[in-house]
Amino acid sequence: MNGEPDERQAVVEETERWFLDRGLPHFIHHYRAREDILTRAAPVLGFVWLVSLVFAFGDRFEGWAQAAVIGATSVGLAAIWVLINVVRKRKPFAYPSRVTVLELVIGLAIPPAVSLVGGHTIRTALILLGSELVLLVLVYAGASYGIVPIIAWVGGQVTRQLGDVTRVLTRALPMLLLFTTFLFVNTEVWQVAHFLRKGTLIGVLALFAVVTVVFVVVWLSEELDHIGKELDHDAMVDLCKNTPVRGHLTEGAAVIEPLTRRQRVNMVLVLVVSQLIQSVLVAAAVFGFFVVFGLLAIGLPVREAWLGEDDPTALFKVAGLLATFSALYFAVYAVTDSTYRDQFYSPIRRQLDKALAVRAAYLSMGPR
Repeated sequence: MNGEPDERQAVVEETERWFLDRGLPHFIHHYRAREDILTRAAPVLGFVWLVSLVFAFGDRFEGWAQAAVIGATSVGLAAIWVLINVVRKRKPFAYPSRVTVLELVIGLAIPPAVSLVGGHTIRTALILLGSELVLLVLVYAGASYGIVPIIAWVGGQVTRQLGDVTRVLTRALPMLLLFTTFLFVNTEVWQVAHFLRKGTLIGVLALFAVVTVVFVVVWLSEELDHIGKELDHDAMVDLCKNTPVRGHLTEGAAVIEPLTRRQRVNMVLVLVVSQLIQSVLVAAAVFGFFVVFGLLAIGLPVREAWLGEDDPTALFKVAGLLATFSALYFAVYAVTDSTYRDQFYSPIRRQLDKALAVRAAYLSMGPR
């Protein structure tokens, strides 16, 4: 009698791991921050904490003294961990079942405090605290929406569809390279790149990247409205094959429940990351092409004639600018070209349809 509930719970737990592996953690029933998100991110938070402590006073020493400071910092970190576990009545080196407010406050407060003790100014301590808060938000968001599993899973999908991706790239790249090559041999482009300071260059590249991401998010959010709309019981049963819930989707359970806002964001991220991975590949290919082309065709006399002086970094600046522009161009092409959408997004959409079917069966099993 007790075997069936235990078997059902085992299927539920296996299904939840299935969701995590595909970057869909918010499909898990009652997904909570302290038990699920921050706890899984605890190793990363611990590393950030250690780096913050080392930065707080490690730059005051050199050589073996600096190594000793890093070692002492690590020992101190372990001692604080043991102390917190003792206060919480856990085993000294037990991994926390959940990250509490106490751990977060201690983790954020100690590095700035040590910075002040080490002789740094209040401004430096506040900058360190602000950096920790930014990293905490990034780690929380990344762990919450399973960014790393999404990248790993989508990367596998792109690899399996490499033939389709290559065919699309061979259609998009010729016109792209023809246009960007014209810009590459343009004197004004080199002069603009030459006079860009490091911070300004990073800002320009970041602007291209932000525009690319925003464009992809806006366009691909509409794709979500078509996912799961045409699934009937037979289609959902077929999708659930080779998943943890095979055989558990009853007739009454074959209903796609409305998604929450975070679940929709999770699914949009899968689509967006899939496109951004390809855009990054295109940018890398274009950057490599122009670096090689520049080394062969744009020699020292040409650079001096264009710039008035020799600037070896100008080549990489120009290649970087054209590469980020190419990523934006390819992203626009990819989400607006119907042939590309059919070739690449159809398999991704089928996988998301499968996730919705698995979720329907999972919810029917009454996860706790």
